[in-house]
Amino acid sequence: MRHLIPLLLVAATHAAVAETPAFRHVQHIGGFWANDDTPLVSGFDANGDGRPDLVVPRFQSGSERWPALLFLTQGGGRFVAEELPFWQQQVWTQAMPAYAAGDFNNDGRVDFVFAETSRTLRRILGLGGGRFRNMETITAPESTFNRMTRVAAGQVDGQGATDIVALDGFTGGGTKPTSGLVAYGNTAGTTQSQGRAPTVTNAWRVALADVTATGGAGKAEILTANGAGEFGVTVHEGGTGPRLLPTLRFAPPDAQSPDFGNMPGDIGIGDIDGDGKPDAVVHYSRTGGASYLRLLLNRDTASVFAVDKELPLGSCTAYNASVRVGDYNGDGIADILVNCDDNPFAILFGRSPANCHCELVFDPPAPVASPATQGARGLGLARGDYDGDGRPDIVVVTQQSLEVYVYDAAYDRLFADGFQ
Repeated sequence: MRHLIPLLLVAATHAAVAETPAFRHVQHIGGFWANDDTPLVSGFDANGDGRPDLVVPRFQSGSERWPALLFLTQGGGRFVAEELPFWQQQVWTQAMPAYAAGDFNNDGRVDFVFAETSRTLRRILGLGGGRFRNMETITAPESTFNRMTRVAAGQVDGQGATDIVALDGFTGGGTKPTSGLVAYGNTAGTTQSQGRAPTVTNAWRVALADVTATGGAGKAEILTANGAGEFGVTVHEGGTGPRLLPTLRFAPPDAQSPDFGNMPGDIGIGDIDGDGKPDAVVHYSRTGGASYLRLLLNRDTASVFAVDKELPLGSCTAYNASVRVGDYNGDGIADILVNCDDNPFAILFGRSPANCHCELVFDPPAPVASPATQGARGLGLARGDYDGDGRPDIVVVTQQSLEVYVYDAAYDRLFADGFQ
């Protein structure tokens, strides 16, 4: 009988990991339809209380009064939803809105930018305390394409002001865009559509991150991916402006659908191999629906990155995805967080020691759910410290709700003996 107790403990331990690794569900907020294409915007403090907040664009329908909800962090992993009433229904013509946040007028408050139509962006000025007002409409030059697919904000030219990068994708035949709109900011807080930056052809996803010193210090490079399986880095050089570096392939060409056979869902940024340099993870879906992650390691090549291994996601498929690199079990090794169509989200736990100069090993996707969210479709997710304990927590947007998971301190105690 003495020998059965440790065996039962091990079995219970592994069952707990498979069900909810390190996280517990603490809040459900329903009553709205989320937008499939841009499910949420995160990484900002909307009301100046020092806590991270969220915006969830709604699916546009006659029953929705306002096209977006602001979720303010209340502490303890709890949020409260507020409408953003400065929008009027008639001006929201973009069915699948692109969306980003940043401080565009250098006053220390968060502002928003979103795709209002297929050719225009609208900037919203933050007034503090979670209040906002309309500020500026930006018209994309030379734009004859279907719609804005993504918007990102960051310091692209290194001039100390927040710039806006937008992609206008083309889904039909004819000319495909080979560049993205760049609206440069200035210290006065205004922007002007000053041109376009070269990208991979018909770029569908964009991320801004400082991944190389090629364009100079203090600048975010423009990372883009398209449905043909191509990935590129655009640097902004002081004397010559933006330049696209040699591109890479994150997936082989699809003969049946050369333009859309490897549709990217997201570009995640983080130090995957522990060498201190930011790497990239491209989420993409092949024709037929299977989803994968492609690791691109920062090796200071002419393209910045080198193509590394592909990670199949199995049943964790998703056309639109959110990929977040971080340590989600406290072992000091980078893990990968991603949302799923058949479950709110899953974690691929990393198993290779940091900076080991070895093959990177990840566990298969471990789905995370609670009885209330089992089988719910995760449209997108955010990662942040929402309860103030210094650990990463997770927020997932499903089709009709916001679900909040916080890091479970009991996980540290349960696995202190090394079971993981």
